[in-house]
Amino acid sequence: MKNTNDTIHEARFLSLVLSLYNSAWIAMGKIASPVTGKVEKDLEAARGSIDLLETLKVKTKGNVSPEEERVLVNCLSTLQLNFVEESSRREEKPADKEAPAPRDEATKASPEGETPQG
Repeated sequence: MKNTNDTIHEARFLSLVLSLYNSAWIAMGKIASPVTGKVEKDLEAARGSIDLLETLKVKTKGNVSPEEERVLVNCLSTLQLNFVEESSRREEKPADKEAPAPRDEATKASPEGETPQG
């Protein structure tokens, strides 16, 4: 059973991981900045957040709970895949064009308001 300090430290660790995760999403132009309300792409900043998560993974190996490790690994792999996608978009399109909205086919509603059946 976890004591109160363990629970607090786990919550703080997960908060740090999710903060870096959200920062990377914002920097990749996948979601709007909560500060400006605009979607802006800064792949170097995204890379920095991903690198920090990678460092956390390496430096905390063996010192985190299975849940903490699962969240960290899932966040990191999701970001890495999306970073590759966004990097290739930058190479394909002129820099002055706005990035398209993130694709999430499973949750897009059809014009009639129904969710596609995959």
